[in-house]
Amino acid sequence: MSLEWLGKVKAIEPSSVEDRVLKGRMELYFDAEAAEATLDEAIALDRRNIVARLIRGSIRAERTYQTAEPTHAERALEDLRLAGSFLEDTSYLLSRFLNAHLIAATAYETTNRTEESEIHLSQAGTIANRLATFAGDYEAHRWRAYYFDHVGDLAQAVTEWRAIDDKTIGFLIMTLYRAGRFDEALAACDEYGATATTGTAEFCHAFVLAATCSHVDELVADFPFGKNFAN
Repeated sequence: MSLEWLGKVKAIEPSSVEDRVLKGRMELYFDAEAAEATLDEAIALDRRNIVARLIRGSIRAERTYQTAEPTHAERALEDLRLAGSFLEDTSYLLSRFLNAHLIAATAYETTNRTEESEIHLSQAGTIANRLATFAGDYEAHRWRAYYFDHVGDLAQAVTEWRAIDDKTIGFLIMTLYRAGRFDEALAACDEYGATATTGTAEFCHAFVLAATCSHVDELVADFPFGKNFAN
């Protein structure tokens, strides 16, 4: 976001709940703390505002990464539960819950509170199972992949990445790499590279090859020097 646009957002004087929700959503791109404060104002005016709760819940969950403080994740789940009480299950809503539970589990583990961590991890697993009903849905497969990766089930994570389109090729290749399935990773690179217009496949191919080649000359020979990877 440009400095000019940033200045315009900060200059907004909201006069309604909707204004505050919109401002908070824009502030999220550059200042999560300010976004949360703006959404606090919106929710103080309308405690049942679903959009404000969903956005603030996501902000609070992400802030847990910065602080390792489980309280933020618990407060995120409070927002999500209230929003969820007015909504039917969707892959987006369940994904937000799954993310918050995984973050909470990690935060509790970091602070050596094993029991609380295991509770959240179990709840994340329950939600991952519910997401399985959304076959073919990008968000559902993506977050199931994250869950299985988190718990160390790389085989199932690969299955989830394979269930969605090539926007996740990097995740698929890296998961195969971490699982030690180098031949499959290289094959995925080649398959994607046959139709890709960017250098992602070639770069990943060289990265994976580094784990299998016996001499640096092999890697140098395979790497496409001069390729514009920014395209």
